[in-house]
Amino acid sequence: MRYVYLSLAMVAILLPGCGSNTPSPAPEPPKPPAAPPTPPPQQAPKAEVKKEPTEQEKRDAYLREQFKRRPPVEVVKAETVLTATEPEQVVEQLGKAISDHKLQAVWEFLPPKYQTEVMDIVADLNKRVDPGVWTGITTVFQTGVVALKEQKERFFNNPISEHLPISKESLQKGWDPAVAIGEALLDSQLYAPETLKTFDPAAFLATTGAKIIDQLPALAEASGNSELIDNVKLIDSLKTVKASKVSGDENTAVVKIELEGKDPIDVDFVKVDGKWIPKMLEEQWPTLIQSLKDAVAMVPAYDASNPDQKKQIDKLKGTLALANLGVGTLAAAQTDKDFDDRIRFLWKTVVQTDFPVPPPGQEKKEETPTADAKPAEETKSEEPKAEEPKKEESKPEEAKPEEPKKEESKTEEPKVEEAKPAEPSATAPQN
Repeated sequence: MRYVYLSLAMVAILLPGCGSNTPSPAPEPPKPPAAPPTPPPQQAPKAEVKKEPTEQEKRDAYLREQFKRRPPVEVVKAETVLTATEPEQVVEQLGKAISDHKLQAVWEFLPPKYQTEVMDIVADLNKRVDPGVWTGITTVFQTGVVALKEQKERFFNNPISEHLPISKESLQKGWDPAVAIGEALLDSQLYAPETLKTFDPAAFLATTGAKIIDQLPALAEASGNSELIDNVKLIDSLKTVKASKVSGDENTAVVKIELEGKDPIDVDFVKVDGKWIPKMLEEQWPTLIQSLKDAVAMVPAYDASNPDQKKQIDKLKGTLALANLGVGTLAAAQTDKDFDDRIRFLWKTVVQTDFPVPPPGQEKKEETPTADAKPAEETKSEEPKAEEPKKEESKPEEAKPEEPKKEESKTEEPKVEEAKPAEPSATAPQN
C-alpha cells in the first residue's frame, strides 16, 4: 500500500509538467525601441554686439576714402550756345553766355582752324606724358587738396601763416575758394589719363570752367587786387552788353560795343573760317598758339622702348609716390604739434634747409623776455647810478677799512646782472 501511495504522489508531482494539454505561457510582446534621449534645449546664439567705431577709426576711414583714386569723370556733351551769324549778334550772345557762366561759348566762338590747332596741342601732350606719371601728379594734387581741407585751422594756428608773402587775412578769405577750384579740377577731364586722351574742350569749359568762374569773386576780394575785382565785375556786366554794326562787308566789320558804366568802343572784326572774331585776336593768335606749343614741347616725349627714359620715368614715379606720402602724413596730422613737425620735415626734405619759422610758442617766449627786460633795464640803468658814487668814494677814501665791506656788498650787484639776462637763453633755440 505504501508503494501505491508513493507512486500516486510521484504522478501528482510529474503530471503538470509533462501533460500535452497544458498551454505554454504566451511569449512576451516585443518591446518598442527606446526613444533617443532628448537633447537639452539649445540656447539661442547670443547676438554679437557691434562695436561702435571710435572717433580715431572714423577719421582714419574718412581719410582713406578721401585719398582713394576717383573714377574718371563722365563727359557730357555741352549744349550749343552761339547760333548768331552776324558780328553784333555774336558779341551780345557771347557776352550773355559768359555772364551766365556758360563758358562753352568761348570754344564755339573760335574758328574751326583755331580749334584744330588747340586739339593738336592736346594730342601732342597726350603722346608725351606717361600715363603713370600723370596719375602720380594728379594723386599728389588730390592729397594736397585733402590737406588743405583738413588742416585749415592748424595752418592758421601755425607761425608759418604769419611769415608768407600773402597776408594772413587774404589767405583766410581765399582758402575755401581755392579748395573749391581744386575739387573742380579733380572732378574734371584733366584728372585721369583716359579722359585726357579724349579731351573735350567745350564740355570742360561748360562744367569745370563754370565751377572755377563761380569762385572768382571771392578770390578777387581775397587778393585785394583792384584790377582783378574790376574784371570780375566786368563779367557780370556782360549780360547787358549792347552791340551794333557801324560798317563792314562780307569779311570785315566795325562793331560798336556798349557796356553799362563804360564808354562805348568800336572794335574791328574779321571773318575767319565762317566765324566773326576781333581782328586783334586774329593778329595775336599765332603768338599765343606758338607759346602753347613751346610749353608742351618742354615735356620729354614718352618712349617705353627707351631703357634710359624708362629709368627716368620710374624714378619720377618713385619721387611722386614719396611726395604723396609726405603730403598725406601732413593731411592726417591730428594735433598742432603733429602738423608743425610734419611741415618742418617736408620743408627740410624738399628745400634742404631748416624751416625759416620758429616753432609754435617760440615767438611768445620771445615776447615775454621783452616784458621782463624792462625791469632788467631799470636795474641796469640804476647800476651806473650806484657805480658813480663808487668812483667818487674810491679816490679819497681808499684807506678807510669800512670801504671794502661796502665794495663787497656792491660787488654783489654784478652777480644780479649775470643772473638776469634771460634774453640770450630765449633766443638760443633760433640759432
